[in-house]
Amino acid sequence: MKNHSLFVKSGLALAIASAFIASSVSAALVGMTWTPGGNTTTISDGPLTADMGTIDSSGTTSSSMSARLTTNPNDQEVGALWFDGSPTAGAVSSQTIRLAYDVTVNTQPASATGQPKNLDQVLNGGSAAAGTAGILLGMNIAATVPGPASPWAFRFALAPTSATGGVFAMRSPDNTTLMAFANYTVGTKYSVELDANYSTGLMDAYINGALALSDYQFASGGAGVSTSEVFIHLNGENDYANSVAIDNLNMTAPVPEPTTMIAGALLLLPFGASTVRILRRNRTA
Repeated sequence: MKNHSLFVKSGLALAIASAFIASSVSAALVGMTWTPGGNTTTISDGPLTADMGTIDSSGTTSSSMSARLTTNPNDQEVGALWFDGSPTAGAVSSQTIRLAYDVTVNTQPASATGQPKNLDQVLNGGSAAAGTAGILLGMNIAATVPGPASPWAFRFALAPTSATGGVFAMRSPDNTTLMAFANYTVGTKYSVELDANYSTGLMDAYINGALALSDYQFASGGAGVSTSEVFIHLNGENDYANSVAIDNLNMTAPVPEPTTMIAGALLLLPFGASTVRILRRNRTA
């Protein structure tokens, strides 16, 4: 009976220690490599040239991207400028990811002509049929999640609705509609956070720390998802030097805490590590 009691306590200790490990995670920054480029009437997805515009990415590091994108007023192309990020260590295997960044629209037209979509303002307190809007800036995230009608798992966009402002939006999974969920003003910096759960296909978005979008269905839920790319593009407009600054962009994904937590967890329990030693001796007897 004595040995049986030790086995029970040992099993309890190990189970609780395992629970500590399973529930203890921290958010780790994902190292990223960024490549600039763009499009003109004669160049398709080519290296960055003055005909496309400029990308000042002097503040970019492996863990945080900061860049100011400004189009050439003579380049009216979708993706006149793009900045493509890929995880340095390869695709990130995680069921949840978080993208956080600051964004400032410096100059824009009153309405964008590139990539026009239906505008749905229901999530922003308006009408489902709010006309159409073109995309100024797009941010596309590639992941192996089921549901969307393209390789992109989800897509964030900025769309002008006047000369002085516009809307934050998510492109619908079928890529027909901009689902607006907040407003922006030209010249104002905003802190944005996108929290994507691939298991459920749901997303939350925060603007300046306040919840602006809750449980948005961007994809079907699925397991074994990996995230491989963050693609940012600024569309061109004739006679406008469109300019958007993105600062402090980082991707984080949860990772388990170090397994040294086992020892700490066991020491907090009756008999602690000595129980495990007794269990090991009994098993080898």
